[in-house]
Order: sequence, then structure tokens, then C-alpha cells
Amino acid sequence: NLEIVSSRTNLNRKHLKSTSNYKGVSWVKDRNKWRASIHINGKTKNLGLFQEEIDAHYAYEKALANL
Repeated sequence: NLEIVSSRTNLNRKHLKSTSNYKGVSWVKDRNKWRASIHINGKTKNLGLFQEEIDAHYAYEKALANL
């Protein structure tokens, strides 16, 4: 039951436990903020820290659209 998928698709899968409901967004406990990041060509690009989860999601979506 294996499926051939791209690295981006595999990274975006929600099979791992996540703190966020959005792709590319995670909770930074020591800063009490949401981090947005995107994986490009095997490297992680930090998009910033945000007070609101939805703002981090918008930053991720904007970065994804600009690829």
C-alpha cells in the first residue's frame, strides 16, 4: 500500500501530530506565538512569528502562491 508522491505532498500530509489546523504552521511554546514556515528545495524557510494562527496560515499561503 505505498503511494508515490512528491516531497512537498509528503511534507504537507497531516499524518504527523500537529499543533495547528493549517499546513506550514506550528506553535512555538517558548515564544507563545505561531510560526509559519515553508519547505523549498529541501530547505526550510521561516516566514515569521504571529500572534494569531490564521495570520501564520495567510503568510504560508502567500509564500506558496509566490513559488
